[in-house]
Amino acid sequence: MTTYDPSAEGAQMSFDGRMSYGDYLKLDAILTAQSPISDAQDEMLFIIQHQTSELWMKLAISELTAARAAMAQDALQPAFKMLSRV
Repeated sequence: MTTYDPSAEGAQMSFDGRMSYGDYLKLDAILTAQSPISDAQDEMLFIIQHQTSELWMKLAISELTAARAAMAQDALQPAFKMLSRV
């Protein structure tokens, strides 16, 4: 059994003080992206739920686009992996 190595695909596996977790995820931007326009208690929940739904859709579109490109190159195994994520 071979061990998967994400760094072989260019994944950054160690930040060694160059960048924090929060910097990498741009948490300052994400956590300040909610601006309720009323005092309704459920508005923050509504905003966050819909923002996360949009992020999931963005990921699905990215995976489908990559799978389509892989299929065009007859790279079916990677394409199937991408499609399984959707």
